[in-house]
Amino acid sequence: MGLTSPLVIADKYPSKPIKAIVPFAPGSATDQIGRACAAKIAESLGQPVVIENRPGANGLIGADLAAKSPADGYTLLFGTNSTNAALKSLVKNLPYNQDTAFTPIGYFGSVPLIVAINNDVPATSLNGFVALAKADPGKMTFAYASTSQRVSSEMLANAAGIKMTGVSYKSRPNAMTDLIGGQVNMFTAAFAVTLPQVRAGKIRGLTVTSLKRSTAIPALPTAIAKNPPDDKQSR
Repeated sequence: MGLTSPLVIADKYPSKPIKAIVPFAPGSATDQIGRACAAKIAESLGQPVVIENRPGANGLIGADLAAKSPADGYTLLFGTNSTNAALKSLVKNLPYNQDTAFTPIGYFGSVPLIVAINNDVPATSLNGFVALAKADPGKMTFAYASTSQRVSSEMLANAAGIKMTGVSYKSRPNAMTDLIGGQVNMFTAAFAVTLPQVRAGKIRGLTVTSLKRSTAIPALPTAIAKNPPDDKQSR
């Protein structure tokens, strides 16, 4: 999740503050991870690392800005599978080349997702939600503000044999606001966005996308078809 434009670094690098572009809104999982990493980078290098949020277009706006910045090592991109993998398959005229625009300098990990629904949707399990969607094809809506959210929702629909209508948002917090308000029925997003709202009872969590139940919210089952031998109750 940490990438930068191809580097041409001076001998005394870094001699000035570094800009770190987060291609998603403040409060998103990428933003939270990016800020934590930026603080450690600044501590290690002895120069400030300034976060610049550039959300929109599933991360494309921020990634494009980073790709077109000078290749001097003073612009970092906290990229995701959206900005550095999936977009080239989802956008016809991507303004940067995902394969050559960036030089990877570090990997910060993967983030599982929670499939959550508005509290007014009369389902308490993933199977129950699927049954509702099958009963009225196309009526159920899902929010997405990144390609991971869109692709995961589409994969669920394909695997379950249901049809849902996707609604695009500029940022995860905006999508969450509409999920809570009932403007959309479902939202599949990272724990940083969904977990606080599930715990607060503002939305209903149905499942997690990790291989095993999460210790952060062990009551939620996994979405996988078959479960690990040590987690027989996770279906």
